[in-house]
Amino acid sequence: MKNLNKITTTDCFNEHDINKLMRLIASGKAILFAGAGFSSEAINIQDDEIPIGRVLADKIDKITGERSHQDLLVASEKALDNNLENELIDLLKNVFTIKEIKDYHETIINLPWRRFYTTNYDFVIRDAGLKNSKRIKCVTTSDSVSENLNEKNLCIHINGHIDGLNTETLNSSFKLTDSSYLHSDALNDSPWVDVFQQDLIHASAIIFIGYSLYDYNIKKLLFNFKEEFKNKIYFITREKPCVETKSEQKYGKVINIGVRKFSDQILSAMDIIDDYS
Repeated sequence: MKNLNKITTTDCFNEHDINKLMRLIASGKAILFAGAGFSSEAINIQDDEIPIGRVLADKIDKITGERSHQDLLVASEKALDNNLENELIDLLKNVFTIKEIKDYHETIINLPWRRFYTTNYDFVIRDAGLKNSKRIKCVTTSDSVSENLNEKNLCIHINGHIDGLNTETLNSSFKLTDSSYLHSDALNDSPWVDVFQQDLIHASAIIFIGYSLYDYNIKKLLFNFKEEFKNKIYFITREKPCVETKSEQKYGKVINIGVRKFSDQILSAMDIIDDYS
């Protein structure tokens, strides 16, 4: 077994945690849940990195000519109030259409995940799969469960994706504006919530990458199961002091090394993955 390089033992995690996690993923029964931090360094067709929420809010402010104080819900609602739906949709499709992904995206997606979930609008997961000759089907919670659940590699876009974005979905299934969130709870109000709950039950591990607990609906789901599943939930978070990870620690194990270094650990542990896969 190779030694894992550059692991610093902290109150958050240690080398044993990494080794254990690699074995759980190699079983083929682990679930990946990707948040904004997973996609953040991918390059879009405007030759920019995918913007985080406050940066996207600033971009929308340029369309409306108003100030949202970097609040994405406020910015998007102002666009609707000014009848700028088409301009907003055009902006979103430009910033979330990807032309370049990173090697670490490919490394992570190449692992034998049982299912993918994401709150992202982009197709970084799908495109990373293609780089590995892995066909990943992307659906939203508006799509049929029965028609898609048997797909070998399935990615559920909880907040919608850009291919399904239009003037109708902008206020409903595509979760961006305050109106869309009030319209329905994308996961909890759909049949996919039963799939997600069953995935939690049967998964060897549930790994959240680049995800923060700002999304109340996902946080609510985790809260309902936190005692039952805490021992198999992992958060791959940015490098930060452990004192800053208290919110995630309530729900699972925090590995605060960032997405890129997590990919490095995967490459260093390929013998573990090969042995158990």
